[in-house]
Amino acid sequence: NTIVDLMRIAVESLPLGGDNLATAIHKIAKLRRTQELPFEVVNADPRWARLIDEVVENGTAFIWPMRLLSLVAWATSSVRDKRILPLIFDIASKRLSVGSVPQDLSSVAWAVATSL
Repeated sequence: NTIVDLMRIAVESLPLGGDNLATAIHKIAKLRRTQELPFEVVNADPRWARLIDEVVENGTAFIWPMRLLSLVAWATSSVRDKRILPLIFDIASKRLSVGSVPQDLSSVAWAVATSL
């Protein structure tokens, strides 16, 4: 499959549950990196923007496991799309303030750091 195929199929399949949405976003970014394609192949495509918007619009990102948020953080950072990172950091820090483990915040920070 190509990145274009993956984005087309993912957008045509919306709405997706959190697991499938995060996995699709991660797979697209991973394929871009594996194929050493320019960032713009992904981040300039309106289907990518639609997938990222879905994370925010479906309203469930606030209850996603940190594993899914970390996948999305890594993926968006790896294609140089920082629009959603403030939301992800906000979710992680709020969870930490109400008793979540510090590893939740560090998992997101690690995902962003290793994407570069």
